[in-house]
Amino acid sequence: MKDYIEKYILPYDTKENQISYLEGELEYDREYVKEHRRTNMFSFNKEEAIAITLLKTNVLMDSSDQDLREELKLRGYYVDNLWSLHDISDKYKVSVDQGQEILDKAMTSEYIVGEIFQSIEDIANNYKIN
Repeated sequence: MKDYIEKYILPYDTKENQISYLEGELEYDREYVKEHRRTNMFSFNKEEAIAITLLKTNVLMDSSDQDLREELKLRGYYVDNLWSLHDISDKYKVSVDQGQEILDKAMTSEYIVGEIFQSIEDIANNYKIN
């Protein structure tokens, strides 16, 4: 368990938690480690592990979905039409990886991307925007 903590949890935790752990003031209980393993079993690279760990920290966990959407909107993203794994798993029995793959293929298909860009162009032309 110690190896797992030091390899997969500690490097992505806050500096404060890292110091507390190394000084013996913080312990990760078995249930936390078990849950971390379960929810991170599909992470295969460092960036994904960091993103998942950040989601588990207070930085994002205390934020509502609406607050997170507002933050993304402030950064220039369109967030009024988001899809989630629930859109897939409510209809099909799929793993997390399968659900993500289905969403990725659907959202990035040449047809869908082409239709979105064509629609943007049509609307911009209707507004007489060059």
